[in-house]
Amino acid sequence: MILKFHAETPVINGFNRSCIYDLPRNTYDFLPLAIVNKLYSFENMNRDTIIDQLDTNEKLWLNYLIEKEYCFFIPQEFKDAFPKINFKWTNPSLISNTIIDISQTTSGFDFKIVEELNCKHVLIRIDNYENLEALYSLLKEKIGTTTFKSIDLHIRKKPDTSFSSFKKSIKKEIKQITDINFYNKKRDTIPSVFSPFFLININIFSESLRFNSYYNRKLYIDKDGNIKNGIEGKRIFSNLTKNVDLAEIVQSKNYKNLWNINKDKIDICKDCEFRYMCIDNRTPKKRNNKAYYFEEECPYNPYISKWKGDKDYKSLEEIGVISNKIFFSIDLKKVKKTNTDIWINSI
Repeated sequence: MILKFHAETPVINGFNRSCIYDLPRNTYDFLPLAIVNKLYSFENMNRDTIIDQLDTNEKLWLNYLIEKEYCFFIPQEFKDAFPKINFKWTNPSLISNTIIDISQTTSGFDFKIVEELNCKHVLIRIDNYENLEALYSLLKEKIGTTTFKSIDLHIRKKPDTSFSSFKKSIKKEIKQITDINFYNKKRDTIPSVFSPFFLININIFSESLRFNSYYNRKLYIDKDGNIKNGIEGKRIFSNLTKNVDLAEIVQSKNYKNLWNINKDKIDICKDCEFRYMCIDNRTPKKRNNKAYYFEEECPYNPYISKWKGDKDYKSLEEIGVISNKIFFSIDLKKVKKTNTDIWINSI
């Protein structure tokens, strides 16, 4: 019997620990770096040979991996029956996801121009549309015959008694509508403890291996017709009122500039075990040395495995990690001491 690891549960090493991405179950687990690296070095080896080289703790971890179905033992002759997965990501669409803002004054938006990009997923944010009957007619006319695969509606308006009827009717009329919500312009108060939300599946993982999962093939059109590559984006590439060719704009080198900057190319992120499941809306910046960095610090510190708000959380600067427009550096001795104080001395 030889050891095989499940092809759909890749292990991603961070600076401080490893993370198993359980792609079929859309979840993840953590493992100690040294142990997971040792166990994975035994793939395709005989069971007895492996067991002889493991201590008690390592055997417990191996049993844990087997119980979780991350690995298994198979007869030698079935070795080639479990090939590796090619995680190459492709998409036939020029733009895969689009966010469109409309209001009562700009309700004449032509959704066909987005549909022509072969875009399949659309989020429509509607600014304070008071007349739900008029909105119903507008949506039925404008998107009822489109080929979008999914349509989310976010309406900036306080819900009233007519909302339930509107929601039921419009979802019945337009089958592609997957979600309808009201939202407020004012943001909610930021919690003191950050709760991470990750999307884990084979599509996002595959895309993140090569691309920036937030900017790649994404489009945002504001209520004034400005064309951007994200809601937070400050750069305006053109405006629909100029009767421009939208397909030509989104295929331009300038528009696609951020698409290929995945987390492996960005300082701090390249050391994070979450880098292939995290959809990060920050804009990567380039230094003079051509390396990438973020101006805003992430609420997760991968060098100590702590979220902002967690007990013993420390910022990057506090542990000796510097990342700015000038340079990137790690004080490894200080990071090691911090981890010792947090994780070993606290036991």
